[in-house]
Amino acid sequence: MPWTGPWGTWQDTPASPVASPSSGVIQSPSADAVSPAGGSDGCGFDWGQMRYEEFSSDDPLVGLPAGSSAMPVVFSRPPRNGFFWFVLALGYRDPGGNSRQRGFFLMPPNGNGPLTMNGNFFYADSISGVARSIPKIGIRLTGSFLGGFTAQSNEHVGAFLQSTLIVPPQWSIMLAQDDPSNSPGTATPVFMQVAFAELPIGTPVPYGG
Repeated sequence: MPWTGPWGTWQDTPASPVASPSSGVIQSPSADAVSPAGGSDGCGFDWGQMRYEEFSSDDPLVGLPAGSSAMPVVFSRPPRNGFFWFVLALGYRDPGGNSRQRGFFLMPPNGNGPLTMNGNFFYADSISGVARSIPKIGIRLTGSFLGGFTAQSNEHVGAFLQSTLIVPPQWSIMLAQDDPSNSPGTATPVFMQVAFAELPIGTPVPYGG
């Protein structure tokens, strides 16, 4: 389900309990994810804790909309206080079919939202003059070149992560244009999808990075 609540809500509201697929027992995501033998190697990770959320550049809490630039930007929300994200996959949807190089970026606390990052990019489009391409802050995770693709094939684009991604508290994931093209393009929103588990700090996870 898309996250739509105000910032105060997601920080203060406990995560919803989930059902263990093997036993049917309701467990909280705060439960220790350990092996049945009591180890901490992550072998007993409860995959029922995985979530899917979609974030829109038109949402003022997490996005810089296309209306003021042909280069929309969208952020994930950061993990709740005391939690981190164990991310399996990222993807995005561009209904406008712009032929752009877009990239996913891991954003530190000083660049994890629209207010901080608005204009904090190197390149602007030729119509609005608003800078929304190639951020000055953040770590590039992966990109996806779309040059020459049709609008239909642009509709869904996924990113294969070379290793499991951990998003620390107060950090976020950002989707933004990642090339110096300043052509105006089509002013349409972009949508970012994230598959992740939001886990208490100290929870072991099954990754081999």
